[in-house]
Amino acid sequence: MQIDFKCHPELAPILPRPVAAKLMLPEWFKRMPMKADDPVLEESLPTVKQCPPVVDAMTAGFMIPLPCDVTYRDKRFEWDWREFPIDVPSVRALPMSAPLAHHHPTQATGSPLEGDGRLLIKFINFWTIRVPDGYSLLFTHPFNRTDLPFLTLTGVVDCDRYSEHFVHFPAAWTDDAFEGVLPKGTPVVQVVPVERRALHINMSFGVMDGGDQAQAREVLQNLRSHSKHYRRQYRQKK
Repeated sequence: MQIDFKCHPELAPILPRPVAAKLMLPEWFKRMPMKADDPVLEESLPTVKQCPPVVDAMTAGFMIPLPCDVTYRDKRFEWDWREFPIDVPSVRALPMSAPLAHHHPTQATGSPLEGDGRLLIKFINFWTIRVPDGYSLLFTHPFNRTDLPFLTLTGVVDCDRYSEHFVHFPAAWTDDAFEGVLPKGTPVVQVVPVERRALHINMSFGVMDGGDQAQAREVLQNLRSHSKHYRRQYRQKK
């Protein structure tokens, strides 16, 4: 699939580029063992690092990284982006002069994100994105990245049509105890292309007959006996 990214020419030398998600796996996942000893069961069990659905989710699509170091302390954000050409009129006119902005708290009224002192922010994106006709982009929090001190909201944008302007990423700051630096390059959103087509969903409900139950038992036995059974029999190449 061809995906086209464009940025202002003044930003091209300094702006981190979107990166395939498979190249941005977190360090904790890379260091994670394939198996771990369970003191209760007294046996070694496979970790989620061996779970293809988890791996496939974390490596799906691409990430858009934070463009510079951002420091958070005492509910304040600071950054030092001396390279940013804020004095260039064509850059200032976009307008995009900071790596993030604030959302007003009332915009979360009635949602689970509403709370006393909850900081609602918006990560600023400096790339326009065009995808082939018939595709949209799903923007969401990086999958399984509960270690990040924020929660990026999920949205779908028709970037085959909306491709001349910028999609920004609203988020809630979730870790008030965090103090320090979010490094340049931290993934702030994971993006997955989604084919846009009308789906007429019909649901049916029933009960498992004896054959269904036998097949389920057989699959379960194979999964228990062969750690790579799902990967070898069901997983499709991505």
